[in-house]
Amino acid sequence: MHTVKRTTAISALLILLITSMVSALSPEQVISKLEENLLYPSSRSEGRIIINDRFGERKSSYVSYTSGKDNSMVEFTGKEEAGQKILRLDNELYLYYPDAEELIRLQGAALKQSVIGSDMSYEDMAGDKSILDSYRVSLEGEETVNGKACYKVQLEAKSRDVPYQNQIFWIDKETFLYVKIVQLAKSGKELKEITVKKTMEAEGHIIPVDMIIRDMLKKNSSTEFIVDDFEINPDIPEGTFNLQGLW
Repeated sequence: MHTVKRTTAISALLILLITSMVSALSPEQVISKLEENLLYPSSRSEGRIIINDRFGERKSSYVSYTSGKDNSMVEFTGKEEAGQKILRLDNELYLYYPDAEELIRLQGAALKQSVIGSDMSYEDMAGDKSILDSYRVSLEGEETVNGKACYKVQLEAKSRDVPYQNQIFWIDKETFLYVKIVQLAKSGKELKEITVKKTMEAEGHIIPVDMIIRDMLKKNSSTEFIVDDFEINPDIPEGTFNLQGLW
């Protein structure tokens, strides 16, 4: 009788172990699922930006369009930045100032500048490679962040051609959206922190609709991005993704 019980217990343990091994994902698979969730043919969104720094609180708003992973256009609609646009074509960024009717191609040191005084830089909007093309990834275990069970994935840059040499992603095990990202220099110094506060579902994709970015090199600085409206595969105005359309 004891032998039967022991055999049953061992069998159950083996089944549990095999199931766990089969269901386990590699870090590459986790990152692929993350990118798959965030990639859609095209999108349109409207939202608000709340910037807090040593000068106090400032607010702006925007409308943006994307086409695949390479093309995007953001137009700021807040009072101070109204009509200012950022266009990304493949891996090139262009900034348009309506008052001066000036178009600037952003490159080099200019990419490190802040977007309308926020905690996001222009280089955060650049880059056309997938994470796996740019980084070696490793699974550092599982942790709970903001009540979400997450995979903790370490990213190490394959070259110096990326803004952040190291990153840590906490990725929701259920939705495969990041809950938190810490971006670091090669020395390990924290440069930026991204936290997702709220998400929504759109046509099978989980979208971050309330997100806070903190530049860790600035004291008491944070920027909150809130999405008020989001649509996948919308009607996109003709000329949105070309330079002539900026004028």
